[in-house]
Amino acid sequence: MRKLKRVRRFGSFVIACAVAVGPMAIAYVQPHSVAAAESSAQSIQSDIPVIDSVNLNGSQSVSLSDISVYPDGKNNRVTFTLTFTNNSYTDLDFINYWVRLQSNSGLSYSVNLLAEDKDKNRITAQSSESFSFYANVGKDVSLQDLRFKLIQWDFSVAGYERTLGTLQIPADFTLETKVGQSRTVWINQIKTSSKAESMRVTKRDKANQVSLKFFLKNTDIQPLALPDLQFKLKTSNGLLYPLKISVLTKDAVIQPLEEKEGALTGSVPSEVSLDGAQLVITKTEAINNSSVTTAIAYYELLEKKSDPQEQPASEQLFMTEDGTYGALVNHFHRVPWEDKDIVILDVTVTNRGQDSLPVPQLGSYLMLDDSIKVESQNVRMDKAIALKPGQSTNIQVTGKVPYTYEFEQMKLVLQELNKEGDKNSASDLTEMIVRADQYDSPTIAVGDAFITDSNLMDKVSYTVNNVKRYSSEAESIYVAQVEVKNLEKRQLELSSLVGYFKMPDGVTVSAINIAGKNKVAPNGKAYVYFYTVVPEAYDLEGSSLIMGRAVSEGKLLEGETQADSYVNAVTFGLPVENKTVQDNLKNVSIGHYSLTLQKLKTTVDYQENRVNLGFDYQLKKELLLATDPATHKLEIEMVDPDGRVSMTQIYDLEKGGSPLLLGSQSTKISEVEENLVYDLSKLKKYTINIYDLMQVEGGEYNFKRLIASKKLDWFITSD
Repeated sequence: MRKLKRVRRFGSFVIACAVAVGPMAIAYVQPHSVAAAESSAQSIQSDIPVIDSVNLNGSQSVSLSDISVYPDGKNNRVTFTLTFTNNSYTDLDFINYWVRLQSNSGLSYSVNLLAEDKDKNRITAQSSESFSFYANVGKDVSLQDLRFKLIQWDFSVAGYERTLGTLQIPADFTLETKVGQSRTVWINQIKTSSKAESMRVTKRDKANQVSLKFFLKNTDIQPLALPDLQFKLKTSNGLLYPLKISVLTKDAVIQPLEEKEGALTGSVPSEVSLDGAQLVITKTEAINNSSVTTAIAYYELLEKKSDPQEQPASEQLFMTEDGTYGALVNHFHRVPWEDKDIVILDVTVTNRGQDSLPVPQLGSYLMLDDSIKVESQNVRMDKAIALKPGQSTNIQVTGKVPYTYEFEQMKLVLQELNKEGDKNSASDLTEMIVRADQYDSPTIAVGDAFITDSNLMDKVSYTVNNVKRYSSEAESIYVAQVEVKNLEKRQLELSSLVGYFKMPDGVTVSAINIAGKNKVAPNGKAYVYFYTVVPEAYDLEGSSLIMGRAVSEGKLLEGETQADSYVNAVTFGLPVENKTVQDNLKNVSIGHYSLTLQKLKTTVDYQENRVNLGFDYQLKKELLLATDPATHKLEIEMVDPDGRVSMTQIYDLEKGGSPLLLGSQSTKISEVEENLVYDLSKLKKYTINIYDLMQVEGGEYNFKRLIASKKLDWFITSD
């Protein structure tokens, strides 16, 4: 009896010592039949493949999964998970079991339980439980060289332990998950699905910048508060480089079935090869008053190469002292400018961090076909000073090239400027490549409106109402009227615009812009005109108008400053000119005025040999129009078909030296005709012509357009 007590006491002492030396591991698996042990563990770990498994008895099994390894100084730290499945009707005490880690040559390694599982001690009936362990092994020991011997304490056998089975790692086992493939990872006992994209590499002289996106989805039913995960780039020869992560930072919460996207950025010395590089996620925790870093998962890293079929560019991540941003080329245009072309790249910059960040101060330059460097300007399209997480700002990058130069691809290099904005000390951040055939100039169909993006600038619509041709003796002016409508809830000043006409034969000519200075009320509108002088015989049908926001020295133009570029360019299809001449004198349109002539009557003053044309008129103005800057005048002409009488009078509208005033008024035109008294009996009909006169910049009103004509009877008052 005493001997039995001594044996029991000794057995308890052995178990206590075993627990002190190395905790035991038991793993979590849903209850299944013994024959389905492997599929049961596979189901529990959900996409984490079971590496090997062993049956304990008819209703209990253990499987090995989630192997990983992390270089730690002179050792490699191996982590693995054992999953115990208990399909019996009694609880299972895992203190009765342990795992021995050995090499093929017989070396033994101390096994420890990770902190997150140290308080587990039982696998209840009809359930499963998972436990994760770590052990330090030699630097040169491979995973396939390890054996996991599962034991049960048994005091009836020599050494007090009985081997239940040995788990092994197959020769074709690999740690890493391929690019673009999902991997299940358990984080804080929460099941997640993770995926890494291909990395972008920006070549630099001393250090190459790498960036990639990482996706993490909570596929469990509980919210996940992320621990302090570390992300590192591991080269093929074992070098480790830290990567900064946005969004997926410590204490960030991912709700059930929610997926979050993190941006990883870092730099690697340019002489270090990235062939065979891996992304490794690690976690550091305190175990027995020591910090222990273990690997959670490995992902293959492949450099993303330019795809000839890819759209202008995918988002590129870059990092400044303030945080992580993403840059995306939405599209690019090539538009005329004097004797050159301007290339315009529309770029969105997004805060990819978890906190608000200042709008980055960026410079840039362009590389054409990797051989010709073009200086460029970055034009901010909004006035934002900070970006919330996920919020974006827009810049337009412009550079000038000879209009005859053709290139196959263009590289945009974004740079970080210092606080003074000095480009000479700028450092490259990231680069994006676009092909010449990805040129995309937004084209607005005839009659359609172009509405600016309210997220980037004031919301305004632009519509080409009509085109008109005004003629002189040998040349004419071609005029496009653009209606500008304020869609904001506040008054707006008109933006300074630049325009070019593109003729049907491909010739482009500068369009002179005429715009007013008055502010436009909410839902109010204004007219802006673009014109150019062309030969009278030039065919203009099928022309288009290229229009954009004027820029001076990298900023949107304000005031009277001379433009040196333009951005946000669009191409308007131009309508066919309406050449119809109105055959009555009612509501004749001249700009934003409307004129009606009535009660026209001719009289003759015999004493002075003077012919008089008297008439009433009514002049109206479009009141909701903020401004019509075009300098219109009106010419009223009276002609006799036989040439006996010809009278002309030019009027200003509303204001000026000889104006027609708003409202209803009366006036007359007079002309001395010496011999008319002898031809009175021959006067039967005369014609009234109304011309719209327009002035070119700095010139006279010598371009006109017939807009109305009507025949009337001499000496009879018209309607």
